[in-house]
Amino acid sequence: MEKWDPYIQELEEFFSKTELPKGPIRVTKFAVINDLDFFVNGHLSIVKANNGNRYFLQYLQRLVFIKKMIEDDKKSLV
Repeated sequence: MEKWDPYIQELEEFFSKTELPKGPIRVTKFAVINDLDFFVNGHLSIVKANNGNRYFLQYLQRLVFIKKMIEDDKKSLV
């Protein structure tokens, strides 16, 4: 079982240094996150508690997806 420590550390650093958008954000046509701070903290807790467990990989993938969304949004605002 491969541990996700480098990914978790990178995500923790990113989200601790980044001001998260306030209010709901639409991530897909059918999915909206109403409280991004709650979402990120909850997912980070789950990923850390289940580090390397492939059944929880989707939580890590969602965090990576949100990180990319935020980075892409900042690029478009510059």
